[in-house]
Amino acid sequence: MWLSEEGSNIKVEERIYLNPDGQKVEIRKNNVGFNAHLDYDSIHNNQIALIGDSFIASYNCGVYKSIAYYLDNEIEHRVYNFGLEGGNINDYYKIYNEFKLHQLSYVFIFLTGEQDLIYKNPLSYRYKIKDIEELSFLNNFNIKKFFVDKKNLKTFNSPNYSLLKSQFKNIILVLHKGIRKEQLPVFFQNKVIDLNDLKINTFSDGHYTGEGNKVIADVLKSFLNNYEKKGK
Repeated sequence: MWLSEEGSNIKVEERIYLNPDGQKVEIRKNNVGFNAHLDYDSIHNNQIALIGDSFIASYNCGVYKSIAYYLDNEIEHRVYNFGLEGGNINDYYKIYNEFKLHQLSYVFIFLTGEQDLIYKNPLSYRYKIKDIEELSFLNNFNIKKFFVDKKNLKTFNSPNYSLLKSQFKNIILVLHKGIRKEQLPVFFQNKVIDLNDLKINTFSDGHYTGEGNKVIADVLKSFLNNYEKKGK
């Protein structure tokens, strides 16, 4: 869970949780409150961030079977995980700005269907450090109770693709669960990965399994190799 600018004061914790198949998975709350194998450190060269919702947060698979973990072990870049369960594009840009991710080499933003583009405001504005300190999700996985009430969120009548901002040069979009490359602004046409036609193993709730996350990490690795060969 995202802890805002006070997040660096939070204690790193590791706990065991049962996923939808009853298997034990490890959850690790890092120094800024995300489920991640790495603590977020000062900016260095060759760093990558993954931003998205529960598919990136990887509570079903655990921190050591997340897309970020697999990718981090396959490339030279350090890979940070910024998965915010229930988030939308407004949350993703807020994370991007708050953690100064424009300084990183690449930032992959995962869009989970058109629902990520219908909200006018972020979810995270409602949360306070006090709430997070009392949160029991590391024991009982109750984090969703903080996201079910969306009555304060304003929406567009249809997905608003103008929410995708072109000024952030290091952002690469990853599409899954519905959005197609052809629907994106022209600026992103060469900076997008479309997973919609890829066969990826999922749990009964639709989230990717560890094997599925490994497949996606391999796709990201291949994209990076080709992207850097072309000189961006």
